[in-house]
Amino acid sequence: SQSSTTTAFVPASPRRSSAHSVRRNGLSTLDLAPFPLELLSNELVEASGSLLESYSSLLKTNPVTTKACTSAVLCAVGDAIAQFAARAEDKEFEYDFKRGAAFMSFGAVYTGVYQHYWFSYLSDHIEAWGASLGLWGKSLPLDTFSGKEPPSDVTLAAAKVAVNQFFMIPVGYYPLFFSITAVLGGRHFIKKNTCAQSL
Repeated sequence: SQSSTTTAFVPASPRRSSAHSVRRNGLSTLDLAPFPLELLSNELVEASGSLLESYSSLLKTNPVTTKACTSAVLCAVGDAIAQFAARAEDKEFEYDFKRGAAFMSFGAVYTGVYQHYWFSYLSDHIEAWGASLGLWGKSLPLDTFSGKEPPSDVTLAAAKVAVNQFFMIPVGYYPLFFSITAVLGGRHFIKKNTCAQSL
């Protein structure tokens, strides 16, 4: 009679991994035990949703503090990554705490606090500024694509970007940035002015 091939199943030891060793037709294979990935992904989605809801609630109840803390953490992490990436290959990495504190403070003060009030003020007054300059009475190129009477949302957005980039950045951003990094980072003011002139 034809001999039948048997399959030997060896249960996993409690002290070893959950993988099972299976021998079929003289060949040993590794059969991994199923892992509840769907359950894990659902838990991650629920946790992420709960975290986003909590953060959104903080933005509504304490917008300035939340934005300041968020910006401070992001700037500190970004500077730490930049320091690590720019380290010399033949030297051990040493984190510059003064530089990190400077970037963290700048992120909290300018990006978190100042920009909160600045963009709110800009949004409330940009249309009136354009009207006083007679900009909205003209057919601007950006308005022709929106199908709306000027000023369109696209035109207002472009005007905000222009005011922020060509006015606020040179007048507010650069002076505050170099002042904070000079004081907290320990740089001499001559070096600060040299960096500013090179931009």
